[in-house]
Amino acid sequence: MALPTNPPLPVINYLSAVPTDGYWAQGQIVINVQAEAGDAIGWICTAAGTPGTWVALGFAQPTTLTTVSSAGATLASGSRYNLLTATAASSYTLPAAGSQGAGTVLTVLNTGGASAVTLAAPAGNTIVGGPVVTTVANARLSVLSDGNTTWYNLS
Repeated sequence: MALPTNPPLPVINYLSAVPTDGYWAQGQIVINVQAEAGDAIGWICTAAGTPGTWVALGFAQPTTLTTVSSAGATLASGSRYNLLTATAASSYTLPAAGSQGAGTVLTVLNTGGASAVTLAAPAGNTIVGGPVVTTVANARLSVLSDGNTTWYNLS
């Protein structure tokens, strides 16, 4: 019987941030011991290396919701979650992705009855999948910041 060339992977590691040094094997998991609402609950190493390539496992649910109801508004930088209450078909601009930490999720709840809500990327930013994302009435959508210039539609 041949012995494995790699040691067994640890079951779970506990850290306060994604690893930035040391060798990590693909498949290793880190639980975020300082996660707050909106933060990654942990990370998984998707490519071995020093420190490896890490992807968030998921995000803690938001606890703070800010109501925004003026059409055409830019959603506030630094605000992780916004409750958007639209009374008519409306368009809103996301904050610059670089003003948000990487992994920040902004959730929009459209409670505007029969109205649609459109989110647009600010100048110099993009939304993966198109220049805008639109939600139908009484629906929710979430976008994720890369902390640089890109928003990802999670809905």
